[in-house]
Amino acid sequence: MINISNGFRVQLDPEHGGRWASLTDASGREWLWNRPDPARFRVRPGDAFVDVGGLEECFPTLAGSNPDHGQIWTRPWQPSRVDAESATMTVRWAQTELARTIVCTPTAVRADYRLRGPAGLQFIWSAHAMLDLTVGARIEADPGPARSWPDQTQKHIDTNWPRPLDIAFDELPDDDGSAMFCLLPDRSHVDVVDGDDRLRLTLDCARQPASFGIWRNLGGYPFHQSETYRSVGVEPMLGRVFDLNQAQSGDAAIVPNTGEVTWQITISTPGLSA
Repeated sequence: MINISNGFRVQLDPEHGGRWASLTDASGREWLWNRPDPARFRVRPGDAFVDVGGLEECFPTLAGSNPDHGQIWTRPWQPSRVDAESATMTVRWAQTELARTIVCTPTAVRADYRLRGPAGLQFIWSAHAMLDLTVGARIEADPGPARSWPDQTQKHIDTNWPRPLDIAFDELPDDDGSAMFCLLPDRSHVDVVDGDDRLRLTLDCARQPASFGIWRNLGGYPFHQSETYRSVGVEPMLGRVFDLNQAQSGDAAIVPNTGEVTWQITISTPGLSA
């Protein structure tokens, strides 16, 4: 494990997909939800996704069958520079190289990404962040267009936030056996509010389709299994679908002729004193 801190603290697992295992703010609050499953530490490229929470890096797709959650969450990342407050590591797959530098500050964590690959390559990327939130917490995003998948095997339905399919998706009530994914295209940030605590996730990427995925699992996942659990994801994304195989024109990010794409996410605590 790699631990970096400067007010905010992040624990990273380079051997297991570069996963963010812990994210605490300057007040000491842990923001990432985790669940134990020893199978996660035995996965190999191509294996089915093992959900242990935290923040997983998903590329070149978020979901689907090629494989589910992508190719890099199963692969070791190579650290190239680590100090007390920052860490840089890289993962390679096929003809691509993804580098990530995470820097901690007293009020934020910034992650800078650089993807190098063949021009014209289409992809979906997601910071698959599962958050530790209590019943009654809420998700705040600018009202506007949304995409929902009532059945994840079907095409999306165009709808609106915060009530896609007439469901108050911004609210996190007691478990009701539901599990659904909603995507918010063209948003710059999403906040989660839990009691007196607020966390903001901001995404900055020029000339690429950007969005936020909201995973609202109130005890309905894993599908068709008796042992379900509760999990909530707020996921900065490049792309406007969760499955690269479903991408239509403009839905996927594309490597330009320069062969490089850069983007940045910032996770901050607005109003929190360091």
